[in-house]
Amino acid sequence: MGTPAPLLSVYGEDEFRLFDRLVRKHARLDFDAMALEWCDEVNGVTIFPKLPVYLRMHHTVWQRNERARQAVETAAAGEVELARISAETLQQLMPAAAQAAAAGGGSGLVMCSDRQARRRGDAGHRRAPERPQKNNRAQRPGA
Repeated sequence: MGTPAPLLSVYGEDEFRLFDRLVRKHARLDFDAMALEWCDEVNGVTIFPKLPVYLRMHHTVWQRNERARQAVETAAAGEVELARISAETLQQLMPAAAQAAAAGGGSGLVMCSDRQARRRGDAGHRRAPERPQKNNRAQRPGA
């Protein structure tokens, strides 16, 4: 082709940043024009020339990543609110658990394992279905 640098798909931090800047710069995407503008930035070390098809292919990946980034930003406010509610709830539950333990009735917040529930004979415990036993004698040679 006679190019001084290889034509590769978009790769590397500098190329990702350049692609992001060019996509945000153009209101209407024209990958042919974008490839020509890309060539102005080529340095042969971290940024290489691109064909319009490589830019078009990377655009689908960029869109997916952009949607994920926007979803994280949108959820950040809800995450802060959820952490606040969780902290308030925990503060409300801790004094109640301390009072119940002081009264000797247990806190009600401590969960037990299935084995402990079976030992105690809890009525609400559901027993796991029986598993068939393996016949190990057939596997042992000379037994």
